[in-house]
Amino acid sequence: MVYKEVKHIDISDFPELLIIAEKILSSGGVHILSRNGEDILEIRPAKPIARKRVKGRAMTKDDPLSKLVGSVTNAEPTDASKIYEYLADAFSGKV
Repeated sequence: MVYKEVKHIDISDFPELLIIAEKILSSGGVHILSRNGEDILEIRPAKPIARKRVKGRAMTKDDPLSKLVGSVTNAEPTDASKIYEYLADAFSGKV
């Protein structure tokens, strides 16, 4: 079946249709209306639901995270990174 023209129907005065339309809009999915087990109509929201974008701010040199940039290296671990080993040895009596 080829559709020639989109026709608009105002459902402002049809509360039952408004309830169905609100449910379809809030779910964002496609729904099939059927009669006696036969699919007769496919309904989907007219516009995609817009998602709010969270805009971040630019990182400055004063930002605490900027000190972490470039701090990751392939260098050998320092003594501070072995603190758990030192504590385990201290509590086990190996020291």
